[in-house]
Amino acid sequence: MENDQFDALIRTLSGADSSRRETLRVLRGMLLGGALSGVVARLGLGEGAAAKGKKHQKAKSKRQRTARTEHRQHGQFEAEGQHKGKGKGKHHKHKPRDPTPPPPLPPGCENCNECQMCQDGACVPDPALDGVRCLGSGATCGNCQGGQCTASALPPCPDGTCPQRDQCCPGEKKCADRESQTGFACLGADHCCPDEKKCAGGCVYKQACCPEERTPCGQCGEICVNGTWQCSAQKSCANGSCVAHDECCPEERQCADGTCVAQGSCCRNDPVPPCDACEAAVCASGEWVCQVRDDCGPPCFWGYCPKGYECNGYGVCCDWGTGHCTCSSGSKGGQGCNGKCCPNGCCGSGCCPS
Repeated sequence: MENDQFDALIRTLSGADSSRRETLRVLRGMLLGGALSGVVARLGLGEGAAAKGKKHQKAKSKRQRTARTEHRQHGQFEAEGQHKGKGKGKHHKHKPRDPTPPPPLPPGCENCNECQMCQDGACVPDPALDGVRCLGSGATCGNCQGGQCTASALPPCPDGTCPQRDQCCPGEKKCADRESQTGFACLGADHCCPDEKKCAGGCVYKQACCPEERTPCGQCGEICVNGTWQCSAQKSCANGSCVAHDECCPEERQCADGTCVAQGSCCRNDPVPPCDACEAAVCASGEWVCQVRDDCGPPCFWGYCPKGYECNGYGVCCDWGTGHCTCSSGSKGGQGCNGKCCPNGCCGSGCCPS
């Protein structure tokens, strides 16, 4: 018995009001009696089952054809995506479709290169391509410049790409290099540029100092001179501060020649007043003054008497123990002045007028 007919019979009996037990009993009897075909005919199921069987076969055949068609199309696309034959599966060979040829260039632009564009029937530089790598540079990273493919000694990056114009590859450090054609050099990220040096914390300028090389120098600290730490050129002051070597501390004053002296002291180039023969110039409170020497006696009019003498009138100093008299310092006298002591010198037999 055909499977389709049997399925139809089961659905018919199961759809009736009979119970499951009754349905199975009827089927068992038909099978034992060999009268299944007659029962099918008596119940009117032959044509319906046959029709449904044919319909089922047609539907099945249609689905199979559709599935086979889709499978062939999928295999065709897969084969094209794998460049004809890559992989272990067998694929039908399909002729590739001819791509649409590009439109011909306008007259006058047939020989434009890859760095140019056609404008008004002539090849002109394409500014949008400046700095873009061009195939005419070969294995190097030449780029378009002014409508021409310029050669370059710069090799591609490790990943096969070319760095952008005036740039280094990813992960590299750009350094100035006057000897290079490009004006710069590309080094590893952990390398220092030619004008740098390596410190513990990284690269610093050659004329700079590494922090870890600093040595304490005391009150005024340290300074970096041409890449080397030196003790500061500043001088320490009494109050603990530091000033430049050409400046004065708070406890000092600056002289006219730029030197520093202590407050209350005199500068060596300050003007010194003229002093008497019995005087000496001394500094008092930051000013030069004339002061009597220890080997001179008391003052006498415009001068001083020698030590041990006393002033005896108009510029005359006498030693009463010996009876000897003389003129005080700063005066002139004696026999040429008729025995007189003159502050402004002798004129004839007397003193010169003041």
